[in-house]
Amino acid sequence: MQQFSGINIVSYYFPLVLQNSVGFSEPRSRLLGACNSISYLFFSAVSLWFIDRLWGAGVQGTCYLVITVVLSIAATKEQYQMGAVATAFFFVYFAAFGVAWLGSTPLPPTPCCQDLRI
Repeated sequence: MQQFSGINIVSYYFPLVLQNSVGFSEPRSRLLGACNSISYLFFSAVSLWFIDRLWGAGVQGTCYLVITVVLSIAATKEQYQMGAVATAFFFVYFAAFGVAWLGSTPLPPTPCCQDLRI
């Protein structure tokens, strides 16, 4: 489930999305990408208390929906303002992934799921 969220591809292409779809300059896009990685590190640290929660998938899905709508509006008008909104939701997307899903892979199943093993 963790990899199906698309976190790796979004992380890799984040500066290019900011350049091509939002219209930010290359230095600004790279700086925002670096800031996003640092905030991702912070939210990954708090995942110990919120790990493997379904609300994380809901927040990520909502972020994808908002980003899609905002970038479609940015393609026609108000590129900079809509780009700023899309960038903020990319940050929220990464925060939700870091808090809810990042640490779930290396952990053993929780006691409530022990019965589901084959």
